[in-house]
Amino acid sequence: QHRPSSSLVMEIFTKGINAVLGGSGEANQPSGVDTIERLCNRIQSATLLNDRRDAVRALRSLSKKFRLEVGTQAMDLLVGVLEKDRSDVDTVELALDTICNVVSVDSSASPSNELGIQFTEIFIKKPQNVALVLTFVEDYDFHLRWPAVKLLNVLILNKCSQMQDIILGSPMGVSKLMDLLSDSRDVIRNEAVLVLSHLTRGNAMIQKIVAFENGFDHLLDIVCDEGLSEGGIVVEDCILLVQTLLKNNTSNQNFFREASHIQRIVSFFELGLPTKGNEAVQWESQKVLNILHMLKLVGILVSPGNPQQGITSAQKAIHACGLTQLLCTLMYSPGLPPELLTRAINTVAEVIRGSAANQELFSTYQVPGDQSKSAVLGLLSSIATEKQVLPLRCAALYCFQSFLYKNETGQAGIVSTLLPSSTETVPQSVTAGQLLCTGLFSPDPLCTWAASVSLAATLNPVQRDQLLRVQLALTADQAPRTLLQLCVDLLRQPNAHLQSRVGLLMLLSTWISGSAPCVAVFLSNQSDMSFLTGLAEHEPDTEPDRLVQGLSCFLLGLCLAHHPGSTELPYSQDALQQIIQQRIGVERYSGSLSFVMHSEVFIRAAKHPQFEAKSADDILFDYMFTVFFKEQFEIVNKAASNQLSVPSSQRSSSPSATANGVAAAAAAPVENHESIVTSYKDLIRNQDEKIVQLNADLESVKAQLRESLAAKKELETSASQTADEEAEVEPGGILWKECLLCIFL
Repeated sequence: QHRPSSSLVMEIFTKGINAVLGGSGEANQPSGVDTIERLCNRIQSATLLNDRRDAVRALRSLSKKFRLEVGTQAMDLLVGVLEKDRSDVDTVELALDTICNVVSVDSSASPSNELGIQFTEIFIKKPQNVALVLTFVEDYDFHLRWPAVKLLNVLILNKCSQMQDIILGSPMGVSKLMDLLSDSRDVIRNEAVLVLSHLTRGNAMIQKIVAFENGFDHLLDIVCDEGLSEGGIVVEDCILLVQTLLKNNTSNQNFFREASHIQRIVSFFELGLPTKGNEAVQWESQKVLNILHMLKLVGILVSPGNPQQGITSAQKAIHACGLTQLLCTLMYSPGLPPELLTRAINTVAEVIRGSAANQELFSTYQVPGDQSKSAVLGLLSSIATEKQVLPLRCAALYCFQSFLYKNETGQAGIVSTLLPSSTETVPQSVTAGQLLCTGLFSPDPLCTWAASVSLAATLNPVQRDQLLRVQLALTADQAPRTLLQLCVDLLRQPNAHLQSRVGLLMLLSTWISGSAPCVAVFLSNQSDMSFLTGLAEHEPDTEPDRLVQGLSCFLLGLCLAHHPGSTELPYSQDALQQIIQQRIGVERYSGSLSFVMHSEVFIRAAKHPQFEAKSADDILFDYMFTVFFKEQFEIVNKAASNQLSVPSSQRSSSPSATANGVAAAAAAPVENHESIVTSYKDLIRNQDEKIVQLNADLESVKAQLRESLAAKKELETSASQTADEEAEVEPGGILWKECLLCIFL
């Protein structure tokens, strides 16, 4: 079958119009509406295939300009052509193209887009229409498969949810589309990637079908064939589709990991990294996008929102195949664009978060070109540098937190750089402790806040007490003072920025929580406690002031909840209770804590461990503190409310000798830290003895209760037997009465 030339078509078209209208002048030419009507009549009435084909061809040429007319008059006719003339390739191709023109929408907000969506609804209202299009997708002929795939893509874009249901209901519907990924013709294969990208969005069932139809294999093969990170937009589309299949889909993530697809990602990053020293890499825009999306894909596998078992397995696989090392190398590649660098740092953060093997590798990684600088120091340098862009500083802080997350060895290593050294040797390079202190005392509020959050990340039950030993002298003519005191001094500065105050209050709250020695040292300074009490009972006028007041109440409540129990400290439990009850008010105190937890900045920070902020002023809380605050919220509230009704004689139950030892330890210098620990060990030992005694008393009460229950059971048994005997006598009495009645009668 030959294809008529365009001139022949126009000649036929013109002759037809002239024959109907009886003339050839411009004034006698029919309108587009009339022409479409005549073409529709021809499709209906023509007995010859060539006539129908010519009419459909003419409709296709008018379908873009007269979409409304073609859609309303010819839609059903075109579907009929697909069914009736499916053996004719040319006619089917023309009909599919015409329908595609009618239902298409563009990127603009023109009224014609609404028209395309309406015609899409009309077309897919009959699921058999979509099934008909899928039959042409099965055909290998380019002139059938290509227009069918294009039409499906438009239909899915316009009405994704309905099309998902229809294709799921169609026999082997998804499988037919999966076969397109193996098509040797790039144009069809690439269009199939787009179709699947749109079809799988938000539908877990279709995502699973695509994954178990070897979708990951097909897509990664395409990525390799197209040049990995050096490839074009097709590589980007494939990676985006893999992301869609993995995101929020645990079963697909497990399948991806167990099928060893993580190992295939390694070559993607090897191609894009420098091979000779600090040789700069050319970062073309498409290459940046490809690596950016692949980093996001890795991040999906280890996202904190995934089940912990899946995260751990993915982190182990990433470490085993050497991907962690490659990601660290990428992070410190020269000339890396800021957006890509930020994403690389965030990805490394989630790869090492809570993973001992990856954290150890990261701690030993040396920055290329500067062997004296570790990766950890590189992060702290970025955090403390004011000139760095905000997203990069936030990413560095998140990575530092992730490095210390559940990493007691790393926490001890950071704190050790703050402790006084036994030797007088001068360090050859800057230490982590110096960078943290530089940031803490920086005039930049964000630096102070970030350093406070970083120090809070180093704290665990051991390091809380160790940090009490840190002493610093801000100037050469000043005597060294404890870090705890210096933090309170920063908080007390009259011109302190809101961000700095919030950061310092978060640090102090995390520091003293669960540590009686820290609480004792903190309460021993009456001036500082007076300032904190003033903040807590202050009547705030603005939302920022309410946040500071709420955090001050929280810190005060932690002092009460974790109080060592000594009555000889400057602020005993009684004193703290009176502050909450009389000067703040229990209801107002609880309301202040609730305000913090329900504030917009707190809720935003609690969504994800990564920092998300458009400006530096938007950053006030971090995810780890929100978790800590929620954990302590009930404890602090309960401590305040319960102890308000408990007599002081019951609250202070420790022996006086131990209490005196605790008070003396709290008032002692920091150098006597060991004596503080010993005092609290004695306190704990006495409490353990009291617990043992109480348990013995409890067992005695239980024994008495068992005896009482046994006696009660015996009484119930005796009462039951008595009732049975009475029941046996009663029928006899009734029978005797009946006998008397008979004698009488």
